Amino acid sequence: MTYGDVSDKPMELPGSLLIWNQLTVEGFFEGHPHILPKIAPALRELVKMIGPGGIRQPIAATYPVDRVKDAVEHAVKGGRILLSLSDG
Repeated sequence: MTYGDVSDKPMELPGSLLIWNQLTVEGFFEGHPHILPKIAPALRELVKMIGPGGIRQPIAATYPVDRVKDAVEHAVKGGRILLSLSDG
């Protein structure tokens, strides 16, 4: 599932993924009345697929808010970062 189209770039999928796994790609706009009843079941199915362990995203570093420039430089180079808003 992909959500949103903020990049305006085409979504690329390898043909072999679709053919050999017999997958289907369907686009929709969630505001359409015929889509609304399908959203909750789709989300329930997604939760089942993710499983009890959830999704893990490793954090490369945590920066205090006064080092936001360093944090942005790190993020641009790659890696997930967090900004800490606490004093300690």
